[in-house]
Amino acid sequence: VIGGGPAGMVAARTAAERGHEIVLFEKDNQLGGNLIFASAAPFKEDMRKYLEWAIRITMNTPNIAVKLSTEATPEKIEAERPDALIIAVGSDPITPAIPGVEKKHVFWAGDVLLGNAKVGESVIVVGAGLTGSETALYLAQQRKKVTLIDVLPLEKIDAEIPTINIITLRNMLSKSGVFTRTEVKLNAITDSSVIILDKKENKTEEIPCDTVVLSLGLEPRKKLVEAFEKLATEVYIIGDCNNKRGNLMKATTEGFWAAIEI
Repeated sequence: VIGGGPAGMVAARTAAERGHEIVLFEKDNQLGGNLIFASAAPFKEDMRKYLEWAIRITMNTPNIAVKLSTEATPEKIEAERPDALIIAVGSDPITPAIPGVEKKHVFWAGDVLLGNAKVGESVIVVGAGLTGSETALYLAQQRKKVTLIDVLPLEKIDAEIPTINIITLRNMLSKSGVFTRTEVKLNAITDSSVIILDKKENKTEEIPCDTVVLSLGLEPRKKLVEAFEKLATEVYIIGDCNNKRGNLMKATTEGFWAAIEI
């Protein structure tokens, strides 16, 4: 199993419980993948407990050899001579090709949630999906002035998220003072503002800020998948590297069924 995120962990545990000998490669020094940042905010305690449980159970399941801080390579995989290969290598954050995106006050939402970014007092969060909205709430709870923007209308964004979750989240954002603007496109980032295009009014506008946080989704690591997908007779591709719009339930379900199919 290549990748110790939610999908990889479920696949490893399920296959091990069915009697297979598992080698689990994880390039980082801990299991968890993108669930680490997704569960980092104080209001994500339930997800954090699930992650802690999943790691503990995976590390202690018989028949699983976990190789942390070990990046899989085709050579390492071939050396294991696997009968089956489960690829769960995850995804990378999408970065828009716009002027100013490389500036030092521009951060990925995951780094903000993990406390790895120095965020100022006036913040623009770009992307009003689940991660972007949760990041906006996390910052607003620290008394930051937060504006949340997205190119899509809110109804289209929220249609992708379970109803009870998004209604609760939108209410929390409103009560926390987050200002949400939709149908606006990020065109550029300056040292002290963002330049947006209001699609409804068809006019350009400048919004002052000292920090920009990007949450524009994740891109499957397709090239990494291609490097491994012919190294065994049975190959299964699961989790974020197989989906542009994945979630925890989808990832764990794919991990379970991949292991069942072996």
